[in-house]
Amino acid sequence: MKKVNEVKKRVISRSDINSFFDGLDISIFLNLSPFISIYLFEDFVDLNFSIILITSLIFLSYTVRFFSGIVFEYFDNFKHNIYKFFCIYLIVSYGLMLLLPGSSLFLGFIFICLNRILVGYNNTIFFSPLLENNSRTMSQFFNVKLWLFFLTGILIGLSFCKILNQIYSNAQLINGFWKVGIIPLIIFILVKFLFDKNNRQINDFLNSENKIFKYDFGFNDLKDFFNSISLLLPLIIFLLFITNSWLSSFVIPENKQLSEISYVNIILIVLVFICSNFIFRLFKRFLPFNVVNISAILVFLTLFLVSNNVTSYSLDLLKFTISVFSGLSLAIFNLDAKINSNSFNNSYTRTLNILFLILSLIMPIIIYYLLFNSIHYQNIYLILLVLYMIIISVHFLSNKLKKSD
Repeated sequence: MKKVNEVKKRVISRSDINSFFDGLDISIFLNLSPFISIYLFEDFVDLNFSIILITSLIFLSYTVRFFSGIVFEYFDNFKHNIYKFFCIYLIVSYGLMLLLPGSSLFLGFIFICLNRILVGYNNTIFFSPLLENNSRTMSQFFNVKLWLFFLTGILIGLSFCKILNQIYSNAQLINGFWKVGIIPLIIFILVKFLFDKNNRQINDFLNSENKIFKYDFGFNDLKDFFNSISLLLPLIIFLLFITNSWLSSFVIPENKQLSEISYVNIILIVLVFICSNFIFRLFKRFLPFNVVNISAILVFLTLFLVSNNVTSYSLDLLKFTISVFSGLSLAIFNLDAKINSNSFNNSYTRTLNILFLILSLIMPIIIYYLLFNSIHYQNIYLILLVLYMIIISVHFLSNKLKKSD
């Protein structure tokens, strides 16, 4: 009981702090990506393609999460030092970014890849809900806090970059002053390393026998993945929101307004997420899950049939609808947030890692299409319609197979 009470009193957990760092890191790097791309790759590739290249490298921190089991096994002999290892090497990798010379394609590629890989593995290992002692006291609020801290990190990163843009001109940022944006990340890791002395929980977790980073790709893993795939929707919106300061300046005119995600959209997502999260808990899981997904199919089918790219009302309706279902998707994902069993935690973390892998692959594609191709609203509705049809189909299939067993 003493151990559980200690967790209950801890308002901010390790996973909360790491979720905040995750948001802060991706926010600063994505916001500064145009300046980094010009600084490193201007002499080698076209500006638009250099932006796609640098964002692809930045999203490596999401790609490698899927492969975290390999690193986990590689460090098997010194798991008790892995926390210090990641803190020290993260600081070193950020420091190398500060030393990058301009127009250095090879060094830029190596240093950025090294940093993004270390950030990805760090966020995977120390994000796990298993670090929270499997306490039942956190089951209702753990995931809510996790996403709110992630979003808070994004907002603080955006605010810092906005201040940076006010202090330095675009020419100065292109010539290397973007590196100032790396300093808060170094300070954050350094403070975390110096003040987080109680590593017993981390050591116990890393030395325990669990399958949290291993994938058997059985039916249960596939079912969990497809049930949660709509989580990609709010994650894409959050990442596009980060790029607001520069993306609309590079996209073709037809996509300019579409690429701009406003604070109103983010606030709407958060409000829907928080409210529906507590409302959904009043019912059994299958009811809100089915209602949300069937409603999404009906709404997106209707909008697919009647939408057009002509009026601003159509764009506002598109963003409003996506914001609402983004908030609902976050809440649906949190329905299974019962931090009291290894099976849940394994499924939760594995599902997130697969989703982040897909996110890292489709985000550069989305940016590419915004830069070079006119996007019709009907195509967006069609993609979302197919997505939710797959979700509901897999759900009904899994229930049918379960009953037959």
